[in-house]
Amino acid sequence: MNKSDFAGLTALVIDDEYFMRRLLSALLHDIGFSSVVTTEDGAEGLNRIESTTHAIDVVICDLEMPLVNGFEFIAMLRASREADNPNIPVVIVTGHSEERHVHDAVKLGIHGFLVKPISHATLERRVRQALQSEPIDPEQLAQKPQPMLP
Repeated sequence: MNKSDFAGLTALVIDDEYFMRRLLSALLHDIGFSSVVTTEDGAEGLNRIESTTHAIDVVICDLEMPLVNGFEFIAMLRASREADNPNIPVVIVTGHSEERHVHDAVKLGIHGFLVKPISHATLERRVRQALQSEPIDPEQLAQKPQPMLP
């Protein structure tokens, strides 16, 4: 994939912090995404996925949010009967890099994990990986957790 490969794709950014939504949106546009939709929490994000007529190609989601956090969002998305694609690639973004957070998120079916602060190159690399691969295998993570962290 190159930058033009993101053209025509839509990303959903879910983060309760306005600054992070703006930053991630700008970075995603910069790497080539045509459209970026933002929401403040997991419930709003799931509603957007379930009600949109335009497909969401990848989700960038914070873990720590009030109301519906990232873990709850992923669990609800994967179980959704309303979403056109409940297996949308999800990349988690968080300020917490504890191993248990990584393992808990992987068990829910994420495609990547980013620890704040986020660099342009790392975000692009994780999004590319998410769009090109299956969710992270929890068995492989137990053997070598380093690929999930920046």
